Amino acid sequence: MPTIVMEVDLQCHRCYKKIRKAISKLHSRFNIQSTVFDEETNTVTISGPFDADKARKKLCYNAGNSIKDIQIKGTEEEEEKPPEDSNPAEPEEDSKPESEPDEPEENKAKGAEPVAEPAYNGYYGYDWPPLAGL
Repeated sequence: MPTIVMEVDLQCHRCYKKIRKAISKLHSRFNIQSTVFDEETNTVTISGPFDADKARKKLCYNAGNSIKDIQIKGTEEEEEKPPEDSNPAEPEEDSKPESEPDEPEENKAKGAEPVAEPAYNGYYGYDWPPLAGL
């Protein structure tokens, strides 16, 4: 079950009201089970079976600058990830030999230069308004 921990200035009446309103908007939509306002450490903890990233984005959108810091803890994705080895047993080798440069076959001909694309000439193929009459 994911948990969102936000650092908010709960001593500020306006910030407290803004956070409470933002959480109440998302309460039924994201199935928030518990909300804890800790005024001593100025943190708000929200937990429940919801998508933590989507809820974090919505809270940031609704509460704005009153949220100083936001952290997501206890997501299922982090628990299911196996630990990665820092040194793999066999290094991967490139299938391409290093002696051949990465150029298209058209440019491999002797003396051929890269072809430049034509400059943009406006929507209809010419510049508008015409500057010749001014």
